[in-house]
Amino acid sequence: MKFYRAMFWFSFVGIPASSTIVIYIVLLSIDISVFAKVLAVIIMMGINTLVFYLHDSLSKAHKINLQATLHSKEKEYYFTQCQIMQESVAKVKSIRHDIKIHLAVLKEFTIKYKADDVAEYISSLLGDVEDSEIYSETGNLAFDSIINFKLKDIKNDNIKLDMRIQVPPILGADDVDIVTIMGNLLDNALEAVAKADEKIIRLNIVLNKGAILIKMENTFDGNVSYLDNKKELASSKNEPGHGHGLKNIKRSVDKYNGYVKISHEGNIFSIRILLFLQDE
Repeated sequence: MKFYRAMFWFSFVGIPASSTIVIYIVLLSIDISVFAKVLAVIIMMGINTLVFYLHDSLSKAHKINLQATLHSKEKEYYFTQCQIMQESVAKVKSIRHDIKIHLAVLKEFTIKYKADDVAEYISSLLGDVEDSEIYSETGNLAFDSIINFKLKDIKNDNIKLDMRIQVPPILGADDVDIVTIMGNLLDNALEAVAKADEKIIRLNIVLNKGAILIKMENTFDGNVSYLDNKKELASSKNEPGHGHGLKNIKRSVDKYNGYVKISHEGNIFSIRILLFLQDE
């Protein structure tokens, strides 16, 4: 890494400096015609221009490659969370399926054992159910898993949830894009409501005529910061690497020729996303 950095600065500084020396020597030479001198100056200026252009192009390519790598790692991280959460959902479904058996056991306990034994058995069942709360059960792996995973602690955080999700099990969209969009949306909303006096999250997802509309609203503390361009929201944190959430959302949305609309009024922050789905 140090070698490449040294070569970068050598070429960035050394080539213009060397070119200046060459031009100076050519101009002072009495054995070269005026035309040759002018041609030499033009060639050296062209070489320097090309070098700066290559440096700029390589820097942009490196930045794009780094962002793509970060985006890929984030999608992989979220999708892993999906698989973990799906196992938890399966556990709850299993408990629901066996509820008659559990009730039969409880009946026997009330006949043969003490009330403490019954209470202990019921507590164990309630613990299993509460630990695997289901908030989304559409049958769509990407939506269900990331939503259930991200919202698993909202009861402990005293957050009021108003949610309506209507999507089929299979969509014409890449699961990792759905997970990236929803994961970042929920992360941002949970971070915002944590600072609000009244903690409310509203999520509405519907499929209509081949397009999916995602509407997220949440309360926040009312403080909004924008970047210097007055168009992009600034991150509420200053840690390195933070603030890529909305950028990653927009990158995934752009793949489906969709759009992202952000608004805020009072203590309500709203984001709307439209995705035009691909044909299966």
